[in-house]
Amino acid sequence: MNSERLQYIDALKGIAIIMVVIGHVELYVLQSPGVITTFVSLLHIPIFMFLAGQMLYKSIQSDNNKNHLIFSRFKRLIIPFFSFTLLYSILADVSLFNIYFSDYKYGYWFTLSLFNLLVITYLINSLSGLVKKKYFDLLLFLAFYLIICVVFYFNIIPNKLSILISYKQIVYYYPIIVFGFLVGKYPEVLSGILNKWYIALLAFICFILCVIMFRVYHVSSLLFLIVSNFSGFISIQFVFKNYFVKIPFNKTLCDLGKRSIEIYMIHFFYILFLNEIVDLKSFNHYLILIFVTAFLLLTSISTGVLTNRFKVLRFILWGTK
Repeated sequence: MNSERLQYIDALKGIAIIMVVIGHVELYVLQSPGVITTFVSLLHIPIFMFLAGQMLYKSIQSDNNKNHLIFSRFKRLIIPFFSFTLLYSILADVSLFNIYFSDYKYGYWFTLSLFNLLVITYLINSLSGLVKKKYFDLLLFLAFYLIICVVFYFNIIPNKLSILISYKQIVYYYPIIVFGFLVGKYPEVLSGILNKWYIALLAFICFILCVIMFRVYHVSSLLFLIVSNFSGFISIQFVFKNYFVKIPFNKTLCDLGKRSIEIYMIHFFYILFLNEIVDLKSFNHYLILIFVTAFLLLTSISTGVLTNRFKVLRFILWGTK
C-alpha cells in the first residue's frame, strides 16, 4: 500500500486529525463545545474508519503472510495504546483502572477500537472465503452486525467488560469500516456510486441536517450516527478525491495525515500541560481555538519526530523498529 499510496487519502487523514484536535480543544481546553465540535465529531472518526477498512483490503491483497498483517496492526495500534495510557496515568495522576474502565479511556479508545474492528473485519472476510460465492461476505457482515447490536441493546455483555473492550464504539463504527473494506473489495460497484456529484451533494445536505438535529433536538440514536457517518464521509471524500490539487495546503494535509497516529496519541499530553499552566477560557474563543490547535499540531509532530529518532522509543511507543 505504501508504494501505491494515494495523496488524497493522506490528505483526508490530515483534515480528519485537524478536526480531532479542534474538537478536543473546544472540549478539554475551552470546555465549551459548540457547533464546531458537533460538526467535526460527526465526521473525523468516520474518515479514519473508512480509510482503515479500505487499506485493510489492499493489505490483504498485497501481503501473503496474513498473520504478519494482523501482527503489524497490533504493533501499530495496541502497543501505543498501552504505552500512552501508562504515560498518561503517570503524568495526569489517574489510575490505569479509571482509564481502562471509562467509556472513552481519556481519549485513547480510538486505537483499541480500530484494532478490534480491523480484526473482526479480517476474520469475517476470511470466513466468507470458505464459501465460493460472490457477495457471501455481505451476508456475513450483516449477520454479525445484527448479532452485536442485539448483544448491545439487551446488555448481554457485563457492563465492565463492555466498557473495557469499547464495545459501544465497535457497534457505532463497524458499518463504516466494513463499508470502506467493501469499497476496496468491490470498487466496480461502490466506487462508481461514491464518485457521483449528485450523491455527494445529497450526502452533504443529509449531513448538515444531522448536525442540526444533533444540536437542536439532541438526536443521538444508533441509526442517526450511522446516517451521519456515511453522509459526512461520502461528501468529503468526493471533494478530496476529485479536487485534491485545488485544495489549499494539500501537501501540508498529506504530511499531517502521514503522522495522524502520532498527533492523536501525543496531543493529549500538551492539552494536559496547557490546562495546568494557564486558564484560556476567558480569552476569545475562536482565536484560542485557532492558535491552540496550531500549537498542538506543531508540538505533537515535533515530539513524534523526536521519539522516532531513538530505536528503543520507536519500539516502546510506536511498535516499530
